Amino acid sequence: MSTTLKEKLERWRDLQRQADALAEEIKAEVMQLQQTIKADGVVATYGKGRGSYDYEALAMRLEPDSGIIQRYTITRVDWRKVVDELEPPEDLKMKFYKSGKPYVSLRLK
Repeated sequence: MSTTLKEKLERWRDLQRQADALAEEIKAEVMQLQQTIKADGVVATYGKGRGSYDYEALAMRLEPDSGIIQRYTITRVDWRKVVDELEPPEDLKMKFYKSGKPYVSLRLK
């Protein structure tokens, strides 16, 4: 008796849930150790995180004049909305269409 695709999916679901639970345990231990741990064919990488500045708040504290702010202000064009407003014919629009790459994904509900 062969395993059906549905049975394989259900088996994958169960194994994935077990693996996810184990992964959470591993992550908690690595977080506590605060170091990268290596084993045969697998690595649990610890990263201290990347800090960042709140540049806007800092700049406002420094009270820059509007000329400096204007010099670094960027205008962004939403090309899709431009095209939507111009209402091009569908055959012309299709000349600029690139199809996506097919894929398969598995997910748990």
